[in-house]
Amino acid sequence: MRFGLLFDNAELEQIRAKIEHRTWAANGARRLRNQADEIFMSDELSGGTLEAIESASILFALSGEEEYAERSEALIRRCASFPDLFGAVTSDTYDFGCNTLRTGYQLPRLCIAFDLLWDYLSEKSRKHIIDHLILPATNHLRTNDRRDSNWQTSHSLGLLSAGLVLNDQGLSDFALTDPHHGLRRHMAVSFRGDGLHWEGSFGYHCFTRSHLMLAAELARHIGIDLYAEGDGTPYIKRMLDVSIEMAFPDGSLPVNNDSGSMKLAHTKEYELGYARYHDPAYGWIIEKGPRTSLYALLFGEETIASKAPESRSLNLEQAGWTSLKSVEGECYWDSDGMVVVLDHGPHGDWHGHPDKLGIELFADGLRWIQNAGSPVGYHGQQHWEYFRRTLAHNTVVVDFEDQHFERAHDDAIKDMEHTGKLISLSLDGEEKSVSASVDWAYEGVSYKRTLRLSGEVLMDEFEVSSDAVHTYD
Repeated sequence: MRFGLLFDNAELEQIRAKIEHRTWAANGARRLRNQADEIFMSDELSGGTLEAIESASILFALSGEEEYAERSEALIRRCASFPDLFGAVTSDTYDFGCNTLRTGYQLPRLCIAFDLLWDYLSEKSRKHIIDHLILPATNHLRTNDRRDSNWQTSHSLGLLSAGLVLNDQGLSDFALTDPHHGLRRHMAVSFRGDGLHWEGSFGYHCFTRSHLMLAAELARHIGIDLYAEGDGTPYIKRMLDVSIEMAFPDGSLPVNNDSGSMKLAHTKEYELGYARYHDPAYGWIIEKGPRTSLYALLFGEETIASKAPESRSLNLEQAGWTSLKSVEGECYWDSDGMVVVLDHGPHGDWHGHPDKLGIELFADGLRWIQNAGSPVGYHGQQHWEYFRRTLAHNTVVVDFEDQHFERAHDDAIKDMEHTGKLISLSLDGEEKSVSASVDWAYEGVSYKRTLRLSGEVLMDEFEVSSDAVHTYD
């Protein structure tokens, strides 16, 4: 390998030792081999070709089996341009799936494979990969300025991987430190002070966190420790902790804004998080899964300490989410406790929904009141005509209209201009309560909600009033 972007030679020996001594790592290696074998299945390039090449390159580094390197080189040489490997690409934000977002998270796969195959590749192949694949991809990423959105984190990850494998310090410095686009900005600004991604969706929180953690691994191998950055609790650790803090007793996460159903045990980043922070709460999550992911194989610790986290009622001040819990402590997990989440925060921009003062309610192992998120995809007519409407959420609709919603245009700081007001909060004692208002949801309408949770009883009081006549639903 050239630089050891994903792992260096010392870490490579540790991975081999895990495969030899740990069943879960051997199972992960078998899974990796199955993914790598896909490069032999067809001569046609497809959307999964690059992922298979990355797997084959990692397997080649682990085992030295040259047929994987030979086949990977042959497939890459057949690509006249990077879209052949990444899929058709444009700069159009609304051309979902075929855009700079895809380029951003696909480019690191190519750079990692390039790094691992470096010693095997011919000079002609190296030049082809640099001139016809990597450099054009970096130029493409610079055509679409998305500032604080999850897209830009993907862009900057791609630029960082290219800068490192090409030994281009200017490019890698831009990806890390540019004040408007760099990954350090995203850690400090795009994730609120409480650790939640500003778009207010655990789907996009986990998606963006995965990009930052991969970037942190790439940077770690050049002596930059992004894992340690942040005042007090490091930024990346906050991103991992907030998912645990907001999870329901069954380990599922709230479905605010554009998102889908997610569970703690399904997020592979806790393997990497444990390796860097050694938090027993992460070990507790790891134990709930089979440990066969690529991250478990590459970064997983051979032995882990495990302890269920102490779950408490909490308020995410900047994100504007309050969670009241009837059961707390370690016994919270898998309990029949009641949890209510109130959203009184900012929009979340493009991925936000007009749902201020909406709630989700979990009790007795079930979601009694839930957000649907974005179950039909952004091309679906129902997404825009129902799931993104105020009517689809547990809040009051005025005059059959949606709440006022103003885009921040990828600016996390501007998004804070439209947020609710926390009136009162009590998270200790037998009764827990929260009261919040939003003065911009409907013009001329006072809009306030108060929740009181005592034992297994939730009192929900919604106050709307106006000098004019309105219809309230």
